Amino acid sequence: MKRSNIIALSLAALLFTVFVASFAVIQLFTDWLWFKQIGYVSVFSKILSVNVLIALVAGLAFFVFFFANALIARRISPPPTTWQQAPTINPISGNVTLIKTPVGMRYFGLILFAVSAIFALFAGINAAGSWDAVLKYLNQVPFGVKDPLFGLDVSFHMFSIPFYRLLISIGYQMVIFSTIMVAAIYAFSTGMAYRPGLDKLTPHIKAHLSVLIGLFFALLAVSFKFGTYDLLLSPAGVIFGAGYTDIHARIPAYTILMITSLVTAALFLVNIYFKGWKLPIAGMTVIVAVGVLVGGVYPAFVQQYLVSPNEIQKETPYIKQSIKFTNLAYNLNAITEKPFSAEDTLDKAAMNSDKQTIDNIRLWDWQPLLKTFNQIQSIRLYYDFTDVDVDRYEIDGRLRQVGIAARELNTASLPDNARTWVNEHLVYTHGYGVVANKVNELTDDGLPKLITQDIPPKTSIADLKVTRPEIYFGETQNTSSDFIITNTKTKEFDYPMGSGNKYTTYSGQDGVGLSSMANRLAFAWRFGTLKLLLSDSLTDKSRIMFYRNIEDRVKRIAPFLTYEDDPYIVVDKGRLYWMVDAYTTASRYPYAHPYDGDRNYIRNSVKVVVDAYNGTVNYYVFDPSDPIVKTYRKIFPELFKDASQLPSGLRAHIRYPVKLFTIQSKTFAQFHMADPQVFYNKEDLWTISQEAVDGTKTQIEPYYMEMRLPSEKNTEFMLLNTFTPSNKDNMIAWFTAKCNPDEYGKMLVYTFPKQKLVYGPMQIEARINQTPDISQQLSLWNQQGSRVIRGNIFVIPVKNSIIYVEPLYLQSEQTELPQLKRVIVAYGPKIAMEPDLATALDVIFGKNAQPAQATGGGTTGTPSAPASIRALIDQADQLFNDAQAKQRSGDWASYGEDMKKLEAALSELKGKSGK
Repeated sequence: MKRSNIIALSLAALLFTVFVASFAVIQLFTDWLWFKQIGYVSVFSKILSVNVLIALVAGLAFFVFFFANALIARRISPPPTTWQQAPTINPISGNVTLIKTPVGMRYFGLILFAVSAIFALFAGINAAGSWDAVLKYLNQVPFGVKDPLFGLDVSFHMFSIPFYRLLISIGYQMVIFSTIMVAAIYAFSTGMAYRPGLDKLTPHIKAHLSVLIGLFFALLAVSFKFGTYDLLLSPAGVIFGAGYTDIHARIPAYTILMITSLVTAALFLVNIYFKGWKLPIAGMTVIVAVGVLVGGVYPAFVQQYLVSPNEIQKETPYIKQSIKFTNLAYNLNAITEKPFSAEDTLDKAAMNSDKQTIDNIRLWDWQPLLKTFNQIQSIRLYYDFTDVDVDRYEIDGRLRQVGIAARELNTASLPDNARTWVNEHLVYTHGYGVVANKVNELTDDGLPKLITQDIPPKTSIADLKVTRPEIYFGETQNTSSDFIITNTKTKEFDYPMGSGNKYTTYSGQDGVGLSSMANRLAFAWRFGTLKLLLSDSLTDKSRIMFYRNIEDRVKRIAPFLTYEDDPYIVVDKGRLYWMVDAYTTASRYPYAHPYDGDRNYIRNSVKVVVDAYNGTVNYYVFDPSDPIVKTYRKIFPELFKDASQLPSGLRAHIRYPVKLFTIQSKTFAQFHMADPQVFYNKEDLWTISQEAVDGTKTQIEPYYMEMRLPSEKNTEFMLLNTFTPSNKDNMIAWFTAKCNPDEYGKMLVYTFPKQKLVYGPMQIEARINQTPDISQQLSLWNQQGSRVIRGNIFVIPVKNSIIYVEPLYLQSEQTELPQLKRVIVAYGPKIAMEPDLATALDVIFGKNAQPAQATGGGTTGTPSAPASIRALIDQADQLFNDAQAKQRSGDWASYGEDMKKLEAALSELKGKSGK
């Protein structure tokens, strides 16, 4: 290759490297500005500095070891066989002579240095990703629980082993790459050639390679030792963790392999003084043989002939450990179990005495409610509701469950001609306000009865009054690519008002200043837009706001925590806040069964609060006993605050998280079996109850309820779900976790008598389908032009009894505007379907209720008019509304079809009513 081509390629590679490095520097610089602005620059600096330090230490160690071995190999290598002649002039005689010079040796040292530096760079970068393991090792807090096999504190498995594994990994890289490099140097210089007699390498080369290979086997021995600790996480056997075969076969095998590896390492070192390679090769052969026989054949023999014929007896001690440590890892040992009689003695008086529970039964599922909010409260096409959260607020002196949703901005919904750079980044900057409804109330036309609505937000509820409705931080914003600029010459759109718009200027705390040219250049490079440099709208007071997606925001600050997928909006003293549940998780808790891949430890230790206007983020520790969060508090003392520092108004809205509750429910369904034999035989295995969704069986999601527990005086906000026996549909228990601050996190399981049948949700679903009047009405509703949406079925404990509630929604095919049309209530053998909950309860518990026999042994209350007539009335009403809508849109063909259907429905109605 020509010299000019080499120079050109080198220059291109250099420019590419500079470009990549410059972008990384710009990313770090702008992130540093962001962390500094939000007050967590110390967190950023610590992570960055530890990353750099680890990279330097690992890279330097790799470089020194690698380069030193390369220099040794070069120094002791004999001259290579390829030579070139270089002319030299004798200074005395002037004669020209030819001197033989090894090819490439003039630049060999420089090449070795460059290769060593490149490998060291990659080794350092690779190690830098382990900053979390290093910091946790240096700041670890003991768990106070020892593993049953080695007697070591759980912190050793959680914090120490990952750090030691990191060191072993770096050691392997150093030894393996150095051995390859050294062998290549010797091969290049023909130093690998045999002496006369062809029986051995030259002594100095043999010694060098023997030392390196000996180090490899020493590291292998250490790895085998740590392999014994990993057996506490073994997925083999009847439980997760070390079982009989692991302890009596695999641990001895690892011990033998460790000793054999150490002996082999010593043989390589000793072999320096002996001829040939017989001793170390023998050691390597023994390792392979032991690995096959002791590590593979023997454990299989023990499992097949000693364990399998007597598995319960052999595995009982280890099943006990798995049950114990799994319960500890998921905090299931804190669950209180109580009996629940599931009586059928409820009457109207008993229902009236528990009115607070009844008034908080949720009739609006979040999915149809979200569709309805988007239809009736989006106001403009650029507003979106992405989620509906269930919370509780004080209304008329009582806590009531409400559905609440944030009205967020979605610039992607702007017309194409309006999606300009100015509009997307300077004008349309924020969402506006919230919408809320009582979960059990509806209007005459089957829509939710709103208690907070419109723009600006209107409400008569003091706790829901919003004085700072702007939402600059939410769930809809994109992540790293989304940014806005405030305090510019261009006014920000605030909200629509009549035929015009109202504008505003951001006065909050967030945003990185753009007064300096350095900042503008950096952000222009980062976001790939020259408009940050050329726009006339920017001033010295302008600020750029990014990381506005709240999930992305909290993860940027504390990436070592795991977060709930569903942040929820809270109104407190007129301001809007997002609350996010954060978890500490791990995958090395001994004997604990994993819940998600390899994770087998979880705590909801932290609650995160994000101001929807200012963007400020605060982390509050709600489980100070968690050793992992204790460790992180030592690492980042400035990041975490005590739970007591959370303002009381926000504290009143904390919720037990759905994700944790679901994980605990699934784990408890199996690990509540404390008897090893029962556990082994899965005699009392539970599953989360199922319901029918669009004809498909699916697990019921946990749901929040403001309700009163048996034998308690006051209602509480709590999360609950139910269990059924495995492969059966009858209900066996219900599980709840309290959310109120004074007893937050208290978990209870109420178990039903095993001798009594308690209907499960799927059985109630089946009985509903088998009730003739209900089935007929659903069939009529599901005719062309409309669709019945069956809501979630709720199991409601009232005193010592159970009632079941399922809402029914009707949705036209033309519009996604579900209407709540009926409420089904089941209790004991009775089933009633009525226009609202109160009427359905009156049919079942009222004195004048005259139940009629229903299919499948159930009963249905008889309303004042037959169900088929009510269905025809609803159908006629729906057809009339559809026809009116099509008339307004000018769709006369469809209008005529609807009028014909309406005429037929009215004719049938006339016939059924006898008129």
